Amino acid sequence: MSKAIIVAVAMLAASSFSSLAQSTQDLSIARRSAAIFDTAYRKTGMSGINTRVQECYAKAKARKSEALVEQCFILDFLGSEMDAAFFKMMHRSQSDDSQNTIVAVNSRANRILDLFGLDTTQRGRKISEWAKAGLIALNELASR
Repeated sequence: MSKAIIVAVAMLAASSFSSLAQSTQDLSIARRSAAIFDTAYRKTGMSGINTRVQECYAKAKARKSEALVEQCFILDFLGSEMDAAFFKMMHRSQSDDSQNTIVAVNSRANRILDLFGLDTTQRGRKISEWAKAGLIALNELASR
């Protein structure tokens, strides 16, 4: 994985990272997600990450596991951040229909969270907390 891209993205998030307070479970999931992302990205690149995210959401849906949905979201979030950083580095815009935009990431997470009977406000809170955990995972990647 390009260390320069990871470090650049992590630096953009650094100011937000310092003020994050997460549960022990969120921190554990963030670290595990960073390790999974790093391994998958090194082996298969972004296409492998996208496949891994789809498989993760399918498994989370089948198991109805909120912790697994969080892990899927963080993997998805990391993919989105890496893709956006790549496009920025290439001085190009990420297309609005890309599966790696943050809008697409939020849409996928919301579809799964519908299974838990959460209202829009509750889903928004969860996704916001998971995005903070995603920043922690991003920082974790940058430190590798």
